[in-house]
Amino acid sequence: MADRHIVDAGGGVEIQGAETSEPWTLDIDCMLVSHGASGFGRLGDSLRRRYPAIPFDSVDARTITSTRPHVLEITAEMISDAPTLRWLVLVNVREDALGSAEGAASLAAVRRAPLAGLRMAVQTGATVLRVQGLSLPRADQFGVDLIDLQFEVKAGEVVFLSITPLKN
Repeated sequence: MADRHIVDAGGGVEIQGAETSEPWTLDIDCMLVSHGASGFGRLGDSLRRRYPAIPFDSVDARTITSTRPHVLEITAEMISDAPTLRWLVLVNVREDALGSAEGAASLAAVRRAPLAGLRMAVQTGATVLRVQGLSLPRADQFGVDLIDLQFEVKAGEVVFLSITPLKN
């Protein structure tokens, strides 16, 4: 079960976050998972135990660097109880080391890896923005109320919404 946190960003906009030890139960389609030559972090280990059908062993961990993540595509058959999760982006927070199994951990690599992972998630088409329950009431009696709008923005998509009052 996730502890949800809501931040009021002002103007009726809320940002929602969740604290959970099982993020695959959330309504998300992509997760970044730390993985290096020495193995997975806690999240990756939890995923391996929970979903043995995910082909983690098909990935050569030595090819994952702080600038080159790897994407594992997930099917419903692999994770029947997490229907929205479609991709795992495997990232490595250690320095790239030519010819060796793994470099040393560094703050620079820790900064690079999530950014590279997010770029990879964008390339997969993961949802980058989900809007639910947005209401735009009309400004005058001849306008149109837009109530409970819902939409998602995928990577590479552009959404433009213009509300212009009618001129008499």
